[in-house]
Amino acid sequence: MGRLLSSYFLALVISKILLFSQYCLLLQSADSSADDILYGVYNQCTPGNYSAGSPYESDLNSLFASIVNSAAISSYNNFTTAGSVSGQRSGYAAHGLYQCRGDLSLLDCAACVAGVVKKFAGICPQTTGGVIQVVGCLVKYDCTNFIGVENKTVAFKQCGRSDPAVANTVDAVLKGLSGPVGVTKLNAEYEVIGMSQCVGDLSVEMCEDCLGEAIQQLRTTCSGAVSGEMFLGKCYARYMIGQSRHEPHNKHVKRVIIIVLSVIASIVALVLLGFLIYYLYNWTLPLRLANRLKGIWNKGTK
Repeated sequence: MGRLLSSYFLALVISKILLFSQYCLLLQSADSSADDILYGVYNQCTPGNYSAGSPYESDLNSLFASIVNSAAISSYNNFTTAGSVSGQRSGYAAHGLYQCRGDLSLLDCAACVAGVVKKFAGICPQTTGGVIQVVGCLVKYDCTNFIGVENKTVAFKQCGRSDPAVANTVDAVLKGLSGPVGVTKLNAEYEVIGMSQCVGDLSVEMCEDCLGEAIQQLRTTCSGAVSGEMFLGKCYARYMIGQSRHEPHNKHVKRVIIIVLSVIASIVALVLLGFLIYYLYNWTLPLRLANRLKGIWNKGTK
């Protein structure tokens, strides 16, 4: 009875250690997701709706399929689908585009776009148009043609904490944001990262005009802030000051510690499991020897 209780206790300890190891891995996964490319920035849905099973729904599904497939080979594309179902025209063409952040790999771009397309069913259910902007990419569709049309409407804006000492640095990085895709890093008194991007359907002139508006609004709205984001309908500008010098290192150290703890816990669990197997083997050894001797005895008496 004592051996049975001991083996039960040892098995319980092993299960707890394995649970701790899984918990560590979940923590690491949750920490990694903080910078997930699918983290939402903003979304908008048109007020109009389409009916389930309608020709427009078929056109929209075809549009989404084209967008998802294209994202694996290109960071930007636009499509227009106007198919028919049972010979009936939908009455509307489905127009759509996607764009990934300039520094994303095609693998991450494809994952981001596919993830956003899945979000539409919950965010904009059966609406004739919608747009979802996440950290890594943008996907937009509508029944009216917006391809190549400039849009400088403010879709989202956000400013960080105020620090008047960084005003000159902010002005310097904002001056460096230009062109279809811009990334600026200044490593003097502060570490500064700035990014800007236009949607790929805009001409160079439209892009410059849109970015000029975004940067001006960012300069006015977030004056003296350590970070700022300004997303217009067809472009965005954003910057961060002094926030990425130490934070990535700390996050890396934290992740390493979590992984090391999970590995140690797994090793301890395996060692204890070996002891448990050895313990149970030795516990049943006398019984197995007795059964073997009994078998030999029975054969000898026959």
